[in-house]
Amino acid sequence: MITVMTHGTFDILHYGHIEYLKKARSLGDKLIVSLSSDALARAYGKDPVNNYAARKKVLESIRYVDKVVKSESVSREALAEKNKADIYVTSSIYKCYDFSKYKCKVVFIEPTPNISSTRLKEKIKEKEICCPEKKF
Repeated sequence: MITVMTHGTFDILHYGHIEYLKKARSLGDKLIVSLSSDALARAYGKDPVNNYAARKKVLESIRYVDKVVKSESVSREALAEKNKADIYVTSSIYKCYDFSKYKCKVVFIEPTPNISSTRLKEKIKEKEICCPEKKF
């Protein structure tokens, strides 16, 4: 059995997330998602709309995800080792980082173009600013 692991905040889930998780899962028999705690997300400068419990519930409902584990530190290689991951999947935007400490294979997946939670939040904010009378 090949275990694949990935990590993210997965706030305001969108089709780019689904495609990413689908591709990650296709690399093995089991997909474990390391999900940023609220505190870790804030430490990265992110302000999740949904709290950890809500984000976890959504991820657990996706058929490509077999298990969700909480990540409270930046040490993902330790989580990958603890969960006996054979493959660690991350976005190709992180190719510049050093993954030499990982004791498993590291695979990079191209992000879905033109979609991100940050971009969605910005678009919603624009709508609120230019159309304050509308309820979104």
